[in-house]
Amino acid sequence: MVSTPSSAIRPSYATTDSHAMAIVGTSIAAPGGVDDGLDTEEFYEFLKSRGSGIITVPKDRWNAEAYHGAQPGKIVTTKGGYIPNATYGDTQEFGITPAEAAQMAVSQIALLHHAFNALQRSGVDYRGTNTGVYVGCTTGAAPHNVDITEAGAYYMTGSSISINANRISYVFDLTGPSLPVDTACSSSLTAMHLAVQAVRNGECDQAVVAGVNILLSPLETASFSQLGVLGPDGISKAFDEDANGYARGDVVSAVVIKRHDLAVRDYDRILATLVGTALTSCGSLMGSLTTPSPDAQTKAIRNAYADAGLTPNQADFVELHGTGTIVGDQYEANTAGACFSDGRDGREIVIGSVKSNVGHGEMGAYMSSLVKVVMMLERKQILPNGYFKKPSSRIQFDEYKLRVPIEVEDFVPYDVEQGLIASISSFGFGGSCGHTVLREHDVRPVLPDYETLNSGPYLFAVGGLTPRSVNTLIESYKAEYADVDPLSLSEHLGSRARQLSW
Repeated sequence: MVSTPSSAIRPSYATTDSHAMAIVGTSIAAPGGVDDGLDTEEFYEFLKSRGSGIITVPKDRWNAEAYHGAQPGKIVTTKGGYIPNATYGDTQEFGITPAEAAQMAVSQIALLHHAFNALQRSGVDYRGTNTGVYVGCTTGAAPHNVDITEAGAYYMTGSSISINANRISYVFDLTGPSLPVDTACSSSLTAMHLAVQAVRNGECDQAVVAGVNILLSPLETASFSQLGVLGPDGISKAFDEDANGYARGDVVSAVVIKRHDLAVRDYDRILATLVGTALTSCGSLMGSLTTPSPDAQTKAIRNAYADAGLTPNQADFVELHGTGTIVGDQYEANTAGACFSDGRDGREIVIGSVKSNVGHGEMGAYMSSLVKVVMMLERKQILPNGYFKKPSSRIQFDEYKLRVPIEVEDFVPYDVEQGLIASISSFGFGGSCGHTVLREHDVRPVLPDYETLNSGPYLFAVGGLTPRSVNTLIESYKAEYADVDPLSLSEHLGSRARQLSW
């Protein structure tokens, strides 16, 4: 069954919409932390403070100084949005032997960890269910210096791009479609689009959508350096006069989406709703494979809003691709300005780019933007750009009334009845364009018999993938949840534990 937008009415616990997707669980590791990256709560505080995750290339990646330079084989910058001291998770918790893990791409390990987090946080039933897995990724970063005599039985599954998605399906017993998606820097948005279409069409009931970009080799960075898209100082200065190229960045993230009416039926906690998606391609309009097309970008925006039953002039915030390249930002911001200002009656357009904080996560870039926008919608705050000092003279800020926030602001809808509306763009350097539209969601209502239930007694279920992990969790929960409402905690832990083996 193919669903269509029922109306532009805001999805809520009182008004369900089978065309909309409820975002019910998120997990992320973003640059900016000391070890293993920033998860959602840390990421939120980091963005509020205009934090920067730009650091010198970690020594366990490559020798930044040895590769520094402008000539072929060198890299114009020693910096980027790297996650330092990343361990990517314990594979034995997922039933993976050390021998197999030794020949697994770190992307597979990281994706397992964050898919598990997102599923657990969502509280949805997932084992043995028709759940899809869609992963924005490129070839697995398996160990590069493997001698042919050491390429054992696990090397192919450990390095195959398909296994980035398939291993998630296997470990968590998810029986829906399972596939990787590579459209370069729009990969994760494309993965989301495909997941949304699959849920709407009945191919799966819910989906894990993920993206990963972990920079382990200098090869690709050196190639991008020669292409001329990297900034020498390693900062993505999106929309700024001093923009001079982008910073490459790490990211791994996963979210769980579920048809809105089913999420309401199951009393899931809904963080935000995704109501429209669209994909386009630049074709040969610009005469260059890597030059963005304003027409294709405009079409993606308008089609996504049409899919949502809305128009672009209703947007309260737009998270642009905004990498910090001179040509890319100029094309994108002016195109978006023209599109979103049409019929807006002079209202300003607030735009942002998380890449100014953490660099460009490429294959996983959309996921960083998505987690940011979901948190903005949930907490009713506009998060500022990490770097923005002087508006670019190449972007028509005044004509289109564009504005980049530089401090935390209250996020207030123009139309209170419609609620907050925000959208996100992603573009691949081969011409693949995409846009998604999101809306705020109301807070889950309190159960009618809450007072009776809250009188106790309470059952606190703790589950893990191994007996060892259960004992570890019990100790951590004692500290983490000491001040949490006991009824809420009982429900929260119960929804997690029922999916686990121990």
